[in-house]
Amino acid sequence: MKRSSALCIVFVLTAVLILGVGMIPPAHAQLELKLQKLQESISGLYDGHPVTLQECIEVAKVGSATLGVYEEDLEAARSEKRAAKAQWLPDLTASAGWQRSERTDFDVDDYSNFDIVAGAPMIFVDENGNFLGQLEIGGQQAYQPQLVPLGTHNEKVLQTFSSATLRSTWTVFDGFGRISGIKATSAALRASEAALEYQETVLVQDVSEAFYNVLRAQKQVEVAQETQKVAQEELKRSQTYFDLGIATRSDVLQAQVRYKQTQLDTVRARNGERQAFVMLTHLMNIPGAQRFKLAFDLPGDISSAEIPELTSLLQEARKKRLDLVSSREQLQANGYRITEARSSYWPQLSIFGSASYNRSETPYRFGAQKNRSYSWGAQLSWNLFDRFVTRNRTRQALAAKRRAEYNLRQSELVMESELSGYLNNLIEAKESFVVAMETIDQAKEDLRLATERFKVGAGTSLDVINAQRSLAQAKVDAVNAVADFYITRAKIERATGR
Repeated sequence: MKRSSALCIVFVLTAVLILGVGMIPPAHAQLELKLQKLQESISGLYDGHPVTLQECIEVAKVGSATLGVYEEDLEAARSEKRAAKAQWLPDLTASAGWQRSERTDFDVDDYSNFDIVAGAPMIFVDENGNFLGQLEIGGQQAYQPQLVPLGTHNEKVLQTFSSATLRSTWTVFDGFGRISGIKATSAALRASEAALEYQETVLVQDVSEAFYNVLRAQKQVEVAQETQKVAQEELKRSQTYFDLGIATRSDVLQAQVRYKQTQLDTVRARNGERQAFVMLTHLMNIPGAQRFKLAFDLPGDISSAEIPELTSLLQEARKKRLDLVSSREQLQANGYRITEARSSYWPQLSIFGSASYNRSETPYRFGAQKNRSYSWGAQLSWNLFDRFVTRNRTRQALAAKRRAEYNLRQSELVMESELSGYLNNLIEAKESFVVAMETIDQAKEDLRLATERFKVGAGTSLDVINAQRSLAQAKVDAVNAVADFYITRAKIERATGR
């Protein structure tokens, strides 16, 4: 492997990593996209057509910040599952290095050329080291040449090293940790999906409740305006009777007070309608929006509406309610986490391979200046004592599973309590409506009789005013009963997971 090829591999891998990180969208990009879609969906509210409940729900889903949080949790769970699957792949590590160093050696000895005269004589010795004589060449005695020191100097040494390495390791067995990790992340992903869907049902319930509250407020405004109109007519009638000498001044004053009270009731009803609309637009994530007309009107009769049985509701909720589904999946995920934590008790087996290239430029050579090497093998490791780290992780995973069990049981108790309360409220709303409608009929007749008595002087204006109040209250009670019925039914839809 050439140095250039090794460095190219390193640079390519580094570039891929940098590009991969760079492709991650900014944290605010998703929010900006959600707000853009919200603006597009809002335009449909002002196209001239009355807005339905389903349209309000769709707009609320588009811009919901709460759903956005759960959507990000879902994406994180998907990423965690992908990461768990990727643990079965071998890892790949690339490294490269370059180093240049400069060293100064002080007081290095200097020598002259070889000096034969100053050299030591060359002699012969026997095997025991005894002197046999001096070597002669051409009749002349021979000497060993020696270097003659002349002084010292400072010497600088420059050295350059460069290297590139590519290494891969694949874990063959890790004590079933990866298998448990995939199962745990899969269950956690299903839990996140169920949690997101459940939050959508909660949002549907909240928007439905706000929608029906707007309709309730509109009906209350109508009742208040009708009552004000009746009070105004009664004031005119009292004034006429007073002019004719049939009624007293007190009757006129009571009629005037009653009329002012109905005006105040109308003002309050209109403010209640505005407040209800503000709450609806708040849940739709468009606070301060201009008024738009709703397409639905409260039904006038719920006396024949069916009331479900509690037993069937509980059975349906245990199967379909999404927060229970999420809790069960989270419990299963925590169970797999225990096995994953215990995997460290097992030995681990891995195989590895690496390739490296090295180059050195130095006056001190210990082998070749360029070399490449390949290595591969297998490694078995077993952590016999890790200072109770694995034991602590296992205990934490077990505690998380038990907490999930308690949370699931608590959610089931809450579900049972909610459905029991909602069913009672549904029955109350239906029965209240029946009573209110009967009261309306009776109040109308009472108002007619009180008016007739007042005409002939057999009654007072106070009797008429009381009858008007009773009729207005009965109408309000009927409106509230219908609105409460539909709001409670929406809560039952959410509580059963429909």
